[in-house]
Amino acid sequence: MYKQIFNKANGAPKLIESEYFDKEQFTDIQPPNGLYQPIHFDGDKWIGTQYDEWIKLQPKEDVELIPDKKDEIIANLSIQVLETETKISSLQEDVANLTIQLLERE
Repeated sequence: MYKQIFNKANGAPKLIESEYFDKEQFTDIQPPNGLYQPIHFDGDKWIGTQYDEWIKLQPKEDVELIPDKKDEIIANLSIQVLETETKISSLQEDVANLTIQLLERE
């Protein structure tokens, strides 16, 4: 039979096949929901951070995307390619129509 134990240093779960485990490093008391890292077991209960405090400690990802010259050049070239493809498609249709007209006259 398996038993679930938890690392006292960080609350990480572990499954073992024995009833015996290192009680200095692990406990069989599950950490309660709602605790965030850092978390540890003080011998009687789990100590951790509440969500509101934890979210304040997270690094802010305030990245402002500023296009550089390369991005502008790539965007302009992409527009030119699309315009050229549109013109080529139109010319292919014109050539096909002219070919049909020539074949009808013969």
